[in-house]
Amino acid sequence: MVIDPAVLACKPWGGCFLGRLDLLTDKVDRMPFATTFAFAVSSLYRVSSGTRSPVHVLMAGFVEGRTSFDRTFHFIPTQGHPMQNRRSMIGLFAMLSIATLTSTAQAQGRRQAAPGKEPPHPPKVGQEAPDFELMNQEGEIVSLKALTEKSPVVMLVLRGWPGKQCPMCSRQVGEFLSKKAALKDVQVVMIYPGPAELLEMHAKEFQGNKSFPSNYHFVLDPDYKFTNAWGLRWDAPRETAYPSTFVVDQNQKIVFGKTVISHGDRADVATVVAKLP
Repeated sequence: MVIDPAVLACKPWGGCFLGRLDLLTDKVDRMPFATTFAFAVSSLYRVSSGTRSPVHVLMAGFVEGRTSFDRTFHFIPTQGHPMQNRRSMIGLFAMLSIATLTSTAQAQGRRQAAPGKEPPHPPKVGQEAPDFELMNQEGEIVSLKALTEKSPVVMLVLRGWPGKQCPMCSRQVGEFLSKKAALKDVQVVMIYPGPAELLEMHAKEFQGNKSFPSNYHFVLDPDYKFTNAWGLRWDAPRETAYPSTFVVDQNQKIVFGKTVISHGDRADVATVVAKLP
């Protein structure tokens, strides 16, 4: 089996769109019908359950299908079968996979989220934003009051370190970094909460080789001092803070706020830019 890399266009959430239907070579056309059918069904299950990406499915599911089903269904004739052109089935499988994976990605955060002991109760739009002083990776203190004296402030409250790095947080931070030009006139604060022990190490791991502009501030919230003060503590196993996005004007008033009780559904850059004062 040969997969042409040119036919795969990866989305930000890690899934892949099948660019054309002749993804598989003539080996697919020679597969027994039962093998192809079993491959499609088992693959759709893997995609819908979130256990495999389409690339893994196409690679592993194809092999598993041949080895396990060829022996079982080898007696089923393929000559003259109306599904002899297996590419039609692969095309149908591709379309179903895309639809299934899209809905799965949208629901992924909700499916994994454990309920907290208390719902979030963050400051509301129109209220004064409570000041904070948090340390960045260089050991410098970053305060909300000082930042609002320069410009409006965009705040991203991440899940930080709930026992692993949060992929949704990486995606959100990546978007805000990739669209830094749209945010060049504001201060952007990214807050990384978690247990104080080893939090700095985990934060450096999360940052990796990302390059942060001078108006971006990546700060730590050890033992949830900020998270608790802002009513954002997500007190549940493998959770830290309810993911949130705020826009604070230069009077230190909140002009936009979004807090979610799942891992996904974060505010994007376009939404934030539209709310800037």
